[in-house]
Amino acid sequence: MSRPENEPQAPAARWSLIGPGIVVAATGVGAGDLVATLIAGSRFGYALLWAAVAGTVIKIALAEGVGRWTLASGRTIFDGWSSLGGGWFGGRLNWAGLYFGLYVVVWGFVYGAAAMTAAALPLAALFGGDLKAWGVASGVAGLGLVWMGGYGLFEKVMTALVGVMFVTVVGLAVIVAPDLPALATGLWPRLPEGSVFYTLGLIGGVGGTITMAAYGYWANAKGWRGPGWMRVMRLDNGVAYVVTGVFVIAMMIVGAELLHSAGIALSSGDRGLLDLDQVLRDRFGRPISILFLVGFWAATFSSLIGVWQGVSLMFADFYGHVAGRSRGLEHGIKGTAPWKGPGRSAPTPCG
Repeated sequence: MSRPENEPQAPAARWSLIGPGIVVAATGVGAGDLVATLIAGSRFGYALLWAAVAGTVIKIALAEGVGRWTLASGRTIFDGWSSLGGGWFGGRLNWAGLYFGLYVVVWGFVYGAAAMTAAALPLAALFGGDLKAWGVASGVAGLGLVWMGGYGLFEKVMTALVGVMFVTVVGLAVIVAPDLPALATGLWPRLPEGSVFYTLGLIGGVGGTITMAAYGYWANAKGWRGPGWMRVMRLDNGVAYVVTGVFVIAMMIVGAELLHSAGIALSSGDRGLLDLDQVLRDRFGRPISILFLVGFWAATFSSLIGVWQGVSLMFADFYGHVAGRSRGLEHGIKGTAPWKGPGRSAPTPCG
């Protein structure tokens, strides 16, 4: 079978092109995911590690489905829902598209408020000051980046934030010294008493939800168009959820080794990470505490700007379908084709 004409020939070339997957990893692992995994580790040790791994594998398949649809059809996910038939607005939007469109609007506003507060918590712990002021500052910074920055800048910022998260979260797991034999036993599926709720949360929450739907828009923004980009997309998507899985396992190690063994309980919600900060300060000193708070901020701020950027693209597409002005990916949704402009052309898979 011959290769598509525009498919990268060398694996090294594909590695140099990944990017939307990094955005997915940064967006999908927020403070809520870290707290949920941390609490699961603190209550059940390594017993639910298998659920975190299962959630990661499931999300790889689901997100790849979104990427395949985008590349193979050249159409957005709202186009796909509309193709199911029936619906309103002259058949342009059926129940599935309308449901997700309204979900994007409501969830976007709710998460936007929660994300600003989450990003403000580590800043207030680091520098002091009013939590509301830090929340407003985080929101203004996120607004400026999403509104005025193109996809290229957005991806670079997200890549930097993932690097900070990797150093801090994985470094913290190394510092607390995981029990490797116990870690291995956690890969065998079992449900300790009272763990069903946490198991479902780990499987469903790892790697986010709305970020999967936004993946196709980010792939388009990167300039990936047509089936020739399929192998690059699969590599990129795999990298995204491997990174996500590493973050989740690292936080479970912290919960099992630092909290479960000592019988320490955390507060629910994002403030549970501040409780962990106090534990780290008491056990390892202020420098490790500061390092963790920096990673905490990177996780929250990356989720804030990632969700805002992805939700904005999805809402623009949803509104276009409602108004009958959607042009799909072939013509580029506003804000998703950064290479457009006088004298510029779309990138090729070979870079």
